[in-house]
Amino acid sequence: MSDSEGSYDDSDDVVQQYRVPRTKWLRKSYHQQLKNVHVPSALATTALDFDVEETDSHFHESIQRWREISVQPSFISFASRVESMSRSFALLLHNWKAIVELWIQVVKVCEEEALAPLLDMLQNLAHDLRTTLLPSYPALLAAVLDILPSTNIQPTTTDPSSSTQPPKSARPLPTPNTIKTLLTTLSSLFRYILLPNAKQLLRPSWLLVKQTMLSVVRRKGAGMSGEEIERTLAEVWGGFVMRKLKGKEVQQEAVDLLVDACVEQHEGVTWIWVSAIHAPNGTIHPSSKNLLSHLVERYLAEGKEEVVAGVVVLWRRILTAAINWTTSAKSFDNISELMLEVYKREVKKDEEIDSNERIARVWKILAFACSTKKGSRMQMKQISSVISLTSSLSTLSSSPSSFSPSQLTSLTHFASAALLAGDMTTWNGPARHLTQILFSSFPLLALRLSAILSDLGWAGWNLVIAPQVGKVIVPLLKTALDGEETSSSNALGLVSHLVKKGLLADVSESARNEVAGWARERLDVEGGKWSLDRGVDVCNLSLISSLATWLPVDSLVPSTVSIIQHVLDTFTAKEAAKSDFDSRSTNAALVLSVCLTTLGQDHKGKKKGATAFETLAGSETQSRWMKAVMENWAWSSDVLDGYCAFVESCPPPSLNIPLATAFEHLRSSLLSPYQPLRLATFRYLLLPCITRAPAQDRLLRKLKSIEQVSIDFEG
Repeated sequence: MSDSEGSYDDSDDVVQQYRVPRTKWLRKSYHQQLKNVHVPSALATTALDFDVEETDSHFHESIQRWREISVQPSFISFASRVESMSRSFALLLHNWKAIVELWIQVVKVCEEEALAPLLDMLQNLAHDLRTTLLPSYPALLAAVLDILPSTNIQPTTTDPSSSTQPPKSARPLPTPNTIKTLLTTLSSLFRYILLPNAKQLLRPSWLLVKQTMLSVVRRKGAGMSGEEIERTLAEVWGGFVMRKLKGKEVQQEAVDLLVDACVEQHEGVTWIWVSAIHAPNGTIHPSSKNLLSHLVERYLAEGKEEVVAGVVVLWRRILTAAINWTTSAKSFDNISELMLEVYKREVKKDEEIDSNERIARVWKILAFACSTKKGSRMQMKQISSVISLTSSLSTLSSSPSSFSPSQLTSLTHFASAALLAGDMTTWNGPARHLTQILFSSFPLLALRLSAILSDLGWAGWNLVIAPQVGKVIVPLLKTALDGEETSSSNALGLVSHLVKKGLLADVSESARNEVAGWARERLDVEGGKWSLDRGVDVCNLSLISSLATWLPVDSLVPSTVSIIQHVLDTFTAKEAAKSDFDSRSTNAALVLSVCLTTLGQDHKGKKKGATAFETLAGSETQSRWMKAVMENWAWSSDVLDGYCAFVESCPPPSLNIPLATAFEHLRSSLLSPYQPLRLATFRYLLLPCITRAPAQDRLLRKLKSIEQVSIDFEG
């Protein structure tokens, strides 16, 4: 046995020996390779960190170093011609113009393999001569940017007869290593030439970089990845220009240039800002507060709505990125403290002209910071301060009408985010004060805020919102008497939403009676308050019906019966009813279905309501209703379902219809291809008032159970 076991072990070793090994080098597309291309860190050690002799230069050292490595004809020709011009620093300083002109000529026509040494030599040249190269800086920057595929790869065409291959004269796509070297060269040009002369060179440099980013993204060539190249350029501009600018005027100009471009180049501008504020250790860079303060000032003072919308999107992306890479509220302090300082300053100026608009714009930024990751990057004392500052706004109490609808929307978003981010100590103090002000000055906004917080599962709802929400329901619903139909409909929708979630169970009985009285007044058909021709009345009917189980028993019975009778009297023929259904969404079939369902809800398990209905509509009325539904509305599954719900909760006494009579009217519905209509028809035929034999009853119940089986792919 031991020998056999050993043979098995040997066979396993043989299998392992001849098993195909996993491929070590996996092919990656050009796009995937560029994802790993980033600007080298400023702390990385390079040849420029080592000293050379006093009479020598880094440029000459790079020529000698690369001549030992590169054998490309273009590079060898260039090195041979410029080596004699740069044997000493004095010669380099004397011949720099000729060297630069020759470099620009060679880099336009050289091989792709020669780009890396040429770009490295330009880094050394910029390090040696610095601002001496200022006259040739625009030409050098343009020549470096021209290496990117935006100007070398022709766009592909959809014409099948034409070739999709680039022309022979076009340079191939630069390799990821070449692009990495190019980014380092750009950082050297910006560091040694642009930054010392920022007032003069900032705008023209940005225009060149911006145009290159646009052309890279818009041109589509074989194997191109314009978005990734745009990102790499943005990393250079953000990390080596924006972050290192000195002086408020220059920083403000740089921010203005980015804001002006954020509508057209929102992706690239976002990458620039993210690169500028992202510190290598996963925190916020110390210079971020100054840069973002200039962005806040431009954002608050901007007058063009299109630019404001673009900056709002930019802020959302900046804050989302910063919150995701930071790990605690302490590492986010630079940004949170800036927002708090700006908000304090704007609150102090709340009585000035246009202060509401500026405050509303700050609300949008604060909403992003408080909502992302549930406000975990904001300290609790900061959230408490923000809510307290909002409560101290005098305009919220003194002149609520001065806020526009868009500003109130911003307030709603901010308040919901801030309340969700707070804790118990915030709920008992600042949150309660803020909600009291909102319920007194903006009751509709407060009701909408209550619905939002209930959907988000806010734990402080019962403590802060519940004691106040019942006080504003009746006044909001009665605003329709003053002609504010839209406000009343919005409030009714919010009340219906809260009732469905079971959050208004503690509202007093007197308030419910007032709502019931208002509902009866709105559904008064005879008085002309409700009409089938008004779409808003039909929508309000649907919302009021959802309050049936919350309102007092039998409160909606008289109005609902009147509406049902009005609809049945108006549409006495099947053709008229179907024509109305096809012509508008708020049709009579919808009204009839809602009313019948409401009666079923109102009487289910409530004998008092059933007695009230029998008093209003006797057996003759119910018989007439059943006949009308069977003859004129059997084509509507909603009406049949509503009537079945009504009859099941309040069965009509001494009403018997033979199955043959009902089947004659419902034959076309049973043969309909619409499954809900067939199922509703079977429910109707199984009502207690339809007389049928035991065998017929068993057959109908079996067919109904078959209709309820799902026939989709999941079922």
